Amino acid sequence: MKKAYLCRLVILILLILYASCSKPLLKQAFDGKLSIHEGNKVIYEYCQSCHAHRSFSADDHVINASKRYPSENYKRATRCSTCHFIEENFWGDITRKTQFPYMVESLNPEARSQN
Repeated sequence: MKKAYLCRLVILILLILYASCSKPLLKQAFDGKLSIHEGNKVIYEYCQSCHAHRSFSADDHVINASKRYPSENYKRATRCSTCHFIEENFWGDITRKTQFPYMVESLNPEARSQN
């Protein structure tokens, strides 16, 4: 009886540790850990969950928005996470952020993570 209880307790602790250590799919997408197609799909769906972006056409956005950026790195962008990123506070609240064209004149996508 004690052995079965101890075994269940160990399994429960391992499941809790696994769940706390795994990154949510959205975070993986913004971190570039998923393929371009899968990462963009996760980010599109996340953006479309907001009332302001319900009718958002993701493919048109990538093509048209990238043309407005002065930096070649942004003009050739294929990932949503090149221009868009998220910040998460201690409580897990997510804030969506965008690097607008006027903000990237002298920056490349990697510079954002160094600031």
